[in-house]
Amino acid sequence: MNVWVVKTSEMLATDNGNGRLLRSGLVAHLLDERGHAVTWWMSTFDHANRRSRVQQDATRTFGSRGAIRMIHSPGNRESVSLARVRDHAVWGRAFRHAIAAAVPPDIIFCAYPTIEAATACVDFGRQRRIPVVVDLRDMWPDIFSEFAPAALRPAAQRMLWPWRARARAALRGATALFAITDEFLSWGLALAGRERREWDGAFLLAFPEEEPRADGDAALQAADFWDARGVNTEQAFNVVLVGSMTKRRFEMETVLAAARELQHDAAPVKFILAGDGDDLPLYRQKAQDCANLIFPGWLSAPRIRELLRRAHLGLVPYRRTPDLVMSVPNKVG
Repeated sequence: MNVWVVKTSEMLATDNGNGRLLRSGLVAHLLDERGHAVTWWMSTFDHANRRSRVQQDATRTFGSRGAIRMIHSPGNRESVSLARVRDHAVWGRAFRHAIAAAVPPDIIFCAYPTIEAATACVDFGRQRRIPVVVDLRDMWPDIFSEFAPAALRPAAQRMLWPWRARARAALRGATALFAITDEFLSWGLALAGRERREWDGAFLLAFPEEEPRADGDAALQAADFWDARGVNTEQAFNVVLVGSMTKRRFEMETVLAAARELQHDAAPVKFILAGDGDDLPLYRQKAQDCANLIFPGWLSAPRIRELLRRAHLGLVPYRRTPDLVMSVPNKVG
């Protein structure tokens, strides 16, 4: 079959030389391995590393018979911003134009969000009589109101009605809804205003059974990196977090308070909070008095694997928001 996989913002394996494949990327590679021709539609903007891969639309080969189609968009510096809204709108318009001239596939697998991508895929599928699977990952636009102050949330929810109407139309028009949990699927069906059908289903986030193997030099360099920072299994109890440093999603105040309280404990406890994000400078400033806390920043895949090997405890300090309560996020895997 010819399959379109549509996901604007996931990493490529070639990003920074150490890109990590996530759900859509894994689906695309699995389909290619099973002999299907895959076209992966995405953005030129690398959201994970906040950079543009190229400055115009581009096509790269994918697998043995497929292609990666990058649609140019302006990008954004912060995850929650008007610039991100604009980026999605620009990409959505360009995507519609591009697929109108493309050879139609046999089936479309579209990640949700974005709303723009799902709407375009469902409209295209309806016009061409092509089945469209919409794969639910985040509760857009409902979750947007969670970022507003509590007193303003009712008003924020009313302001979101145009996006909610577009989202409802897209989910209702999809041939099937997939989701990362049963609770997420129930949310999507409620938004679509329909009952569960035969092809709807929940599929947990998953990763390859065998982790990617770093070459010998990369593995040794990763070990040296952590040795130089005193992160080993003998000197301290290592508490590890690998994720995006943002206060909107992580309950970092509690983590910093725990590190501060435990830094003088008789049994050494070391906190290694790895990753980049909008609020990393803020956390580093707040943790200046914590000698047992390390912010190594963005890490390559070999350094992450080596860090996890040296961890005694993993942290996933998400805030108690509806989408995360109903989810099993990437970080758990």
